[in-house]
Amino acid sequence: MSDQKTVLHTLLDANLCVIEGYVNDYEFDAGDDGYHIPSYEERTLIDDAIYGLHADENFVRTFNAWQDAVRAAAAPQPNETAVRPKIVCLCGSTRFFKEFQEASLQETVAGKIVLSIGCNLRSDHQLWADEPEREAIKIRLDELHKRKIDLADEVLVLNIGGYVGESTRSEIDYAIARGKPVRYLENEKL
Repeated sequence: MSDQKTVLHTLLDANLCVIEGYVNDYEFDAGDDGYHIPSYEERTLIDDAIYGLHADENFVRTFNAWQDAVRAAAAPQPNETAVRPKIVCLCGSTRFFKEFQEASLQETVAGKIVLSIGCNLRSDHQLWADEPEREAIKIRLDELHKRKIDLADEVLVLNIGGYVGESTRSEIDYAIARGKPVRYLENEKL
């Protein structure tokens, strides 16, 4: 017998023991008419009916589905009145990596979900050593950042000293074309 069948038989035996104990102690409360304690023959009929139901795969499947539905209905529901925090996507030159970290901290403390750059092309990492590969990675990262803008409710541009490079300008245009509000870290809009 497979391990799965052994487990199923063990569970079935345990269920049947519980059922047998219940049936043996069963008393029917007839309200004002008192109690009825089933005879041995009635208990045997009850046992047979229960065992028959346990052997019926359709009944077991239906019963399990019913139990799952009852559990789901009784389970605590997520707070449907809770408001999802705003999602902000940070955009700007990776030359301002420290400013990205600071802006991420400030926006997170303000209760927002922050999407930011995932790496710094200006680091010494070996991925950036090969110039053609570096350019290919940069193109992929620019596209990935636009997907982050798609997820965001708003964009925060890190325009340190008024600087906005070509990639950042492209991200601003992309966000505006999709109706995303754009804020600037430094007040002057470009």
